[in-house]
Amino acid sequence: MDLEECDDDINLLTTGHLLSQARKLFIEPPPRESEAFWFESTTFGDRYLTPAGVTKLRNEIRAERKASWDVIQPKATLIVTLVTALTGLSGAIIGSF
Repeated sequence: MDLEECDDDINLLTTGHLLSQARKLFIEPPPRESEAFWFESTTFGDRYLTPAGVTKLRNEIRAERKASWDVIQPKATLIVTLVTALTGLSGAIIGSF
């Protein structure tokens, strides 16, 4: 296996992984017709994301995950606070007997 084949394998795996994550989050991948975001392998003939395409898709995935976390985070904080308070209160009650 030469270096170009290894690079193609890595690029194909990276592209597949990012597209899988994007599908789970309902994110539209970059248009396949755009040569700025897609490259056709001369070794295997497959198409994979260019560095600009990888960056664009990663940024969209990060933004979607952050938006999702921003919705969940206040609720998670409240639950952790309540559990901590109840644990402390139960410890104080049990310790007083």
